[in-house]
Amino acid sequence: METIMKLLCITGMPCAGKTTAIKILSSKFSVVSMGDVIRREMKEKNIDEDMREYSTELRKKDKGYVAKICIPEITEIAKISKTCIVDGIRNYEEVGEFRKLYNVVLLAIHASPKKRYERFTNRQRSDDNLTYDGFINRDIAELNWGLGNVIALSDLIISNEDDDAEKFKENLIVEISRIEKL
Repeated sequence: METIMKLLCITGMPCAGKTTAIKILSSKFSVVSMGDVIRREMKEKNIDEDMREYSTELRKKDKGYVAKICIPEITEIAKISKTCIVDGIRNYEEVGEFRKLYNVVLLAIHASPKKRYERFTNRQRSDDNLTYDGFINRDIAELNWGLGNVIALSDLIISNEDDDAEKFKENLIVEISRIEKL
């Protein structure tokens, strides 16, 4: 009997610690970034618009579309690995698309808005020039995509409220070890 690939889908609000979690786990698992897949499609189709706006339009037409365009890359990884990380889940319909083919485990990383905004202002990306109100409005846009449903229905939620990176890493590794046994 063929083993179904396990997809560890990482979700959470902006600046909760998803990227940190993925950096920790990428030494052990392959990672498919839904954002990278969208950027690649935009480049292939010569689309010159804001990725956030493009993603919103795609998801308005078909909430599962972004998951669908990730499946070929995940299928290639499945040839050599039994587990893959997916970064960028924004709605439950995407989870549903993946569940048609894979054993999906949803892992949400959580941190309070105050802590996330603190991280947001410290990371100094070129598009991170929002006030706190702007940051909350960005959160609302993410929630309007359905992100809150994905977080609420996650199999595991790991808190990343502290500034203790080692503690977060230890908690993450413990939870991933539990997931691998599922």
